[in-house]
Amino acid sequence: MKRLWIFCLIALLSMPAFAQISNDEAPEKPAIVPTDAPEEKPSVFYRNKGSFTISASNIIIGKQRAVSMPVNLQIEATAFKNFTIGPMFTYFMLKNVKQVETNQNQVQDGNMRYHQLMVGLRGSYHLMPLFQKIIRKPMLTDYVDVYVTSFVGYSMMFANGSKANLDFMEANERIRGGAALGVRSMVLPRFGFFVEMGYTSYGYGSFGITTVIK
Repeated sequence: MKRLWIFCLIALLSMPAFAQISNDEAPEKPAIVPTDAPEEKPSVFYRNKGSFTISASNIIIGKQRAVSMPVNLQIEATAFKNFTIGPMFTYFMLKNVKQVETNQNQVQDGNMRYHQLMVGLRGSYHLMPLFQKIIRKPMLTDYVDVYVTSFVGYSMMFANGSKANLDFMEANERIRGGAALGVRSMVLPRFGFFVEMGYTSYGYGSFGITTVIK
């Protein structure tokens, strides 16, 4: 009987050691990685070098007596952070119109239509990161783009027909340029609308659409 009590005592004292050995030899459970972890959102296009924006716009307030709706095509690449630059093309048809009285114009060459084409270079500086830094509060940079833009280009005018007014064509301003303040709303990550107001040789304002290629 005495031996039985000694055996039970030894067994009780040995149980913690066997439990420790069992835990050490047990395989580690794999860490649980959440599958719904949010992905890191990419930064806006004008902060990523190599991003391209393609914009098409229409002049809403013009200086010229246009026959067709003026069309502007702009292709800008992010040269460095917050600055985009690229070529632009503008085309529209117009008439030779002379102002004879206040609020009254007279067409000089009948139904003759003149074609005007401008090829230029445009650069834009995007202001939202600067605004965010000044007020020290987060802003909707993914959805709103406020920028200043300027361009310079060469304008050409031509017409089909022997009745074209050569003096009117030669009076065309060859070197054109301007600057504007723009606001763009990115309704989708790669698609948005914009409005620009400022002074150019063609007009005082325009609106259009933008697509982004990354």
